[in-house]
Amino acid sequence: MAALTGHCDCGAVTITVPSPPEEINACPCDYCRRAGARWGYYKAGSALITGETATYRRAAKVADFHRCATCGIVTHWDGNGVTPHMGVNMTNFDQATLAGIPVVQDP
Repeated sequence: MAALTGHCDCGAVTITVPSPPEEINACPCDYCRRAGARWGYYKAGSALITGETATYRRAAKVADFHRCATCGIVTHWDGNGVTPHMGVNMTNFDQATLAGIPVVQDP
């Protein structure tokens, strides 16, 4: 399938992923629940992110959560060099395009 591009609320940050994810994770941790994020997982560095983000390093300094520096919408997380993958917040993409992709809840 073709690449998908999404953006934060104000449009200052855009995210392009190589394809839709096979599933979307509704992570039940406190941070993700509060942020309302739904994650698609990709190989680290495979998403193209443009625009200025602010970063919050959480937990055991394994995940750096990024949000738009202007509107504050959570855009993605990276594994800070510890994990080989990254999470992209799929709520920033056209939801009709993502219809039919299963939503799972993995810790």
